[in-house]
Amino acid sequence: MVAKNRSIVQSFKHVNRNVTYIPVWLTLIKHFFDCGWLKAFIIAVLTAIIFIIIAVIIGVILGVALITLL
Repeated sequence: MVAKNRSIVQSFKHVNRNVTYIPVWLTLIKHFFDCGWLKAFIIAVLTAIIFIIIAVIIGVILGVALITLL
């Protein structure tokens, strides 16, 4: 039972950490691009999409299994 509780606590820490990073990331985008919150969110989403596309292209070029990236 103790091991199960540890995994729940660890997963909560990861979720808490990720939830904390999102506003910080959006605030940095908002500051450096001098835009509003919605535009900062759109920039963040487009950046993530472009990152995934580039990762897939590099994976295809290098022959890396794309399943492992997800």
